Amino acid sequence: MSGTVNGTVNGSVVGTAVAESRVEESGVEESRREARGGHVAFGDGNSERARKVAMLSGRLRLVQAELADEKPDVRREQIDSEISRAIAGVAPQDREAFLRDLLSGFPIADGAVAVVGSKPAATKPEPEKPRDPAMIAESMADGLAAAWDSISADQKQAILAKLSKKGVSPPAIGGTLSEATVRELRGKLGLGTADNPDPVRVGEMAVLLLDLALVVDNVIWKVWTQKISPVSSIRSNGPLQRFFRDFVICKKDVPNASGAGLTPDSEIKRLINMFRGMMSAISQAGMSFGQKFMAQFSPSAIEDSVSDSGFGSKDAERWRFYKTRAASLDSGAIDAEITQSIAKFVEDWMKRAGNK
Repeated sequence: MSGTVNGTVNGSVVGTAVAESRVEESGVEESRREARGGHVAFGDGNSERARKVAMLSGRLRLVQAELADEKPDVRREQIDSEISRAIAGVAPQDREAFLRDLLSGFPIADGAVAVVGSKPAATKPEPEKPRDPAMIAESMADGLAAAWDSISADQKQAILAKLSKKGVSPPAIGGTLSEATVRELRGKLGLGTADNPDPVRVGEMAVLLLDLALVVDNVIWKVWTQKISPVSSIRSNGPLQRFFRDFVICKKDVPNASGAGLTPDSEIKRLINMFRGMMSAISQAGMSFGQKFMAQFSPSAIEDSVSDSGFGSKDAERWRFYKTRAASLDSGAIDAEITQSIAKFVEDWMKRAGNK
């Protein structure tokens, strides 16, 4: 690290004069001004350097607020560490300008001027002053807001989850969506890369689709177990509601009889396969029954079943044969025939899909 950087970091120009004075000496009025009017501008807002300065500024404010009750040496060490990491990613010829931009956002008390590259005169540490919790929270909020646009969606999600555990609820459901979720939504809904799903609308859509999924889950398995195939080995693994409930409150996957984890994803896929199998079975059940019926009761089938005996009327003989065969034909038998056809089709379908 260059002499300029060492003089700044090890001499604690930023660590003490910037971070300490920012909160303790000029902090209250400056924090309020930023809350009212936005954040301090660091150089050219469109440059890469300005973006890095803004990110580091936000992190320094967070560190200062989080370590407010620690000793000054502890704060300086952490602040120096943050600055060192940031400086390592800046070209040597740009470091002095980088530090000047950073210092511009941290005015020093009593009109003093922080000089980059110079080491301040040693001063006797002042006694620790009591910290105002409201001021600490405001400073942390300023730091978070300054760095918010520069972090990823997954990092935002993690921060919001941490805040939620402490009872600080974001204004929107989930606050933001992960990058993976946004990609999935764009693919399934045919959205363009410029189309950004609204988290609140996504939450409302989830509730609507949940209503549909729970109704289908209840109806499909009830009809299957009570009407179509009461003795089948294919059974529900439990109400879909339970899997969704455990998922949204971050419980572990539910183990099944084989020890494998059951997830909302696996149960939804199983329900989809069951639904498709049932619908496909119903669509072909009429044709299947019709073919069997015609094979037994069509005129040609009856004619083929009555031999030429040479005695009596052939029509009378065929009629007697038809009545004998039709004696076993009633509504219960027809219902059983169609139901068995559906059950066999669905069981074969589920086995092909790998669901048992």
